[in-house]
Amino acid sequence: MERSCKKVKKDTYSIKGIQMIMKKLNLTLVMIVCSLLLSAQTKSILNSKLEKRKGSEIGAKPCKYDAIPLPCVLVTPDRLALIRKEVLQDKRGQKAIIYKNYVKANADRWLNRSITVPETGGWIHDFFCVDGSMLELPQDRIFNPDLPSKCPTCGTTYLNDNIRAARRAFKHYCLFWAVRELVLFFAIAGHIVFAKIYDKPISNYNFKYDPKEKPKPYLEKIRLLTTNSSNNKFSKKITNSLDFINQLEDILGIKKSILRECNNPPEEYTKSGIWFFEGHKRWINSPPMLSLYSLFIRIGCNHKKGNSYKTTIE
Repeated sequence: MERSCKKVKKDTYSIKGIQMIMKKLNLTLVMIVCSLLLSAQTKSILNSKLEKRKGSEIGAKPCKYDAIPLPCVLVTPDRLALIRKEVLQDKRGQKAIIYKNYVKANADRWLNRSITVPETGGWIHDFFCVDGSMLELPQDRIFNPDLPSKCPTCGTTYLNDNIRAARRAFKHYCLFWAVRELVLFFAIAGHIVFAKIYDKPISNYNFKYDPKEKPKPYLEKIRLLTTNSSNNKFSKKITNSLDFINQLEDILGIKKSILRECNNPPEEYTKSGIWFFEGHKRWINSPPMLSLYSLFIRIGCNHKKGNSYKTTIE
């Protein structure tokens, strides 16, 4: 009797266990069906949107950058002018600090070293310690092949074929960064400033400047010589330019430019004279500012001394 009772009890538990398993299976089946329905619905929505998008049959082509010669930097002139203004006018601003400590510093570093392109690199994920920390990179981005790479967290050092291959991969990345930083510095500093700092000749359209042959540019103030040998009235017009520029300088809140006539000009310039402008250094903070100053000189030749600059512009 005792055995039969135990047997019934065992069978009862078995039935309950089977019921629980069936409930779990039903729940799993419901979840699978819902997932399949949701996946099908999502795919249907995405397909309809992709079909409506113009050019979806060819993916992301045509790309508007395909026609641009490579290598190139995808920065618009307006964006570059804004960056240049923020860097050069706000010397204590965040962008100016980044430019000085990183862009210019790296440009200096790359211009004063020999550049060699290494062999194909390895995997950067090999350049990590077992604790998950990335190994230290040399500050100058030059790896000594005989020195191991160190983990900044635990101090463990590594030097093997995988590490050397990962270093080559980093070297390739560094070369890309070098191109970017050299181009940015060249664009922000301007052609002549670049030539002066690095003592290298530059050529831009018909303008050429070699710091080893020509005098060094003066960067503390703007200094320009101007003349027009074909205009006998140039000496009268140029003084009007000074008045026009001085009015604009009052608005900008900077020291006014001055104008002097040069002594003993060459014979062909005796009637027009050669005139020397000197103004605030803000006018040479960037190439566009220098171009603007020269434009004001030309506009000012049509200005009448004593009139408002607004009248001349209108």
